[in-house]
Amino acid sequence: MATAPGTALPEGAESAENVGEIQAVSLEKIIALKPDLVIDPK
Repeated sequence: MATAPGTALPEGAESAENVGEIQAVSLEKIIALKPDLVIDPK
C-alpha cells in the first residue's frame, strides 16, 4: 500500500506492506510482492 502524509489508513490495512509514499513508491518492493494487478494513475 502506498500512503500519503496525513491520510488515515482504512480499517484492516495496518498489516499491508508499505511500499512508500504515493509520489515515491518503491518499484522493487512492489515487484517483490508479486501482485496480480498494479494501478498507476499516470
